[in-house]
Amino acid sequence: MEELRDLKELASELIDRYQTLYIGKEIELPIEFRNQVTEIYGNNIAYQKYSAVISTRGVQRGVLYIYMPNQWFYIASFFTEYYKELQKYKLKAMAVFSQDRIKQLKGNSFTEADERRLNASGYDSYTNSLIKKFVTDYDWWGGGKTIDRGDFYVSPILNYAKLVNASQSYVADLCAFLSENDDLVKILFNTISQPKNDNEKASFNLINSTEISVSEYRRYITAIKSKPFLLLAGISGTGKSRIVRELARACWVEGSEEYKAQKPKNFEMVQVKPNWHDSSELIGYVSRVSGSPVFVAGDFLKFVAKAWENLDVPCFLCLDEMNLAPVEQYFAEYLSVAESRKCQEDGTITTDPILEKSKEDWYRVLTAELTDDEDIRTRFLNEGICIPQNLIVVGTVNMDETTFSFSRKVLDRAMTIEMNEVDLYGGLDSQHEKIGKLEAGNLIGTAVEGVDVYQDNKAVCDMALKYLEAVNTELVGTPFKVAYRTRNEFLLYVVNNLPYNKDKDGNELEQNFVIARALDEITSMKILSRIEGDETKIGKLLDKLSATIADQLKVVSEKEYSAKKDDGEKVYSVSLAKLEEMKKRLEGGYTSFWS
Repeated sequence: MEELRDLKELASELIDRYQTLYIGKEIELPIEFRNQVTEIYGNNIAYQKYSAVISTRGVQRGVLYIYMPNQWFYIASFFTEYYKELQKYKLKAMAVFSQDRIKQLKGNSFTEADERRLNASGYDSYTNSLIKKFVTDYDWWGGGKTIDRGDFYVSPILNYAKLVNASQSYVADLCAFLSENDDLVKILFNTISQPKNDNEKASFNLINSTEISVSEYRRYITAIKSKPFLLLAGISGTGKSRIVRELARACWVEGSEEYKAQKPKNFEMVQVKPNWHDSSELIGYVSRVSGSPVFVAGDFLKFVAKAWENLDVPCFLCLDEMNLAPVEQYFAEYLSVAESRKCQEDGTITTDPILEKSKEDWYRVLTAELTDDEDIRTRFLNEGICIPQNLIVVGTVNMDETTFSFSRKVLDRAMTIEMNEVDLYGGLDSQHEKIGKLEAGNLIGTAVEGVDVYQDNKAVCDMALKYLEAVNTELVGTPFKVAYRTRNEFLLYVVNNLPYNKDKDGNELEQNFVIARALDEITSMKILSRIEGDETKIGKLLDKLSATIADQLKVVSEKEYSAKKDDGEKVYSVSLAKLEEMKKRLEGGYTSFWS
């Protein structure tokens, strides 16, 4: 009988090897590997230089795509042994206990009946002790989901690789695939460089996270990954539209044609006009001027089709001066469809169509004009034109007498970041922003709701929920109280920030500090951005919020927070600073988040 290995010891051994050998840089897969792996579990795979695209075909939804950096194959190869061992444990445990009893034993103690059943199994005492730990003590082997589930192995593998579960879960599936072919694992290992010294060890928390200037661009990246609809607010000339273009540029290898291009192909800017009161300019309209109906496609719809053709690349649509016209009128279809986003089991995110399919001839002609890709056209004809997972919409916002204010409908559906700080020395030493190379996995999320991340990050999410509950208590009786949509975005933003756990000198930050930092930022983005009124409406509310936010951030991180940047050992809080700014503006009789 094959002997089981101690899972905790095995995990420690594999983690040490992973952290010693693997450097999280962009990497090409060996030709030998690509020639042998032409499909994964029956799904075709196409290779690019630093990434791969898997085409999955569903009965109802047609072709869906999983796009991933090559690093995922290498990461998966380190944990194939652990996957195999987990399957051995499961096989033995399921031979002893029923599926229902396996579920019940998680986190609970054995009964006398359980002991008798295990002792009668014929396994030796050492194996019995390991199986008992396996079915009761999930912390011992890094488990999250119950053993009876087909995907029970996902959580431990991703946790040990320090990957965000919701966005990179396919790594575990690759691990399962590679475990069936040791030769493929050897090919990958042979291309990994020799052990590096401590200063060269990778940050394993996120692909290329060591190359991203987290102090400047982390908020944009994690906000987009949490919700691909971003508002950039600030005074004129602070570079709001420029940062969108530079984020698109950072998706390409430095020095490549797209990187050097004036406008990378994954970037489109649409200038909003003051006379827009419907979606005809953005999405398009049916014209009957020539007699026969013809659909005149708008720039937004054309770029949606372009994004479908480049699913492995984040595609940025910038709506410049977004609030020159009422957003809820000209962008109504997108605001509605964005709320239909749903995470599927394979990690893809689907939406309702932004343009419904039609049996009219104009629709057939339109699909042919939008794309030459027959798979994509077939999808449009069968399902209508939906929003692809890699489309990122960013609106730049100026607040003055020529612009419209945002309704809560718009603010509830977007992430808001202010860009009012100006560094007059900035941008003088380089033509482009020094963001670092962004992979699709950095920007394109695979989670939409809190349920998509809660189970695998329960302790972190519970901490965020307690914070949000305390803040929301202060909003009771006001129109600013938040509900499930904001709760979901809080959880996604906090989880998406977990990998960014280094300071500017490369030192690791405490996880509770990272959580508090994210909570502080998302409070400003999602709660303070909705607050407006006069002294009678919000005068006391602002003071209560300041006190509660400061107290709750301290509960999370055990640090004191301040509205000032240089306040001794206190940590600067963007939410507290914004509240102080709003209080000062209230002295004039009225205040809001927007300058």
